[in-house]
Amino acid sequence: MRNSTKLKTLLLKYTILLDITQEGMFKLILTDKQTGKEELFEGESYGKVLSKAYSYLLKELKTPSYYA
Repeated sequence: MRNSTKLKTLLLKYTILLDITQEGMFKLILTDKQTGKEELFEGESYGKVLSKAYSYLLKELKTPSYYA
């Protein structure tokens, strides 16, 4: 799956903040649009943090929500 497709899918559920540190590490913060819950992902490249965030989304979708 292409990074642009992953990004579009993530943006349906989350607000995304993407940053890079002085050392060149990427940081991606996902904020759930409904609950406000935040998750931080760090990695050496844009593709790696995006893949981590996308994997997190898939895991969240499989987990039954007791608050829905």
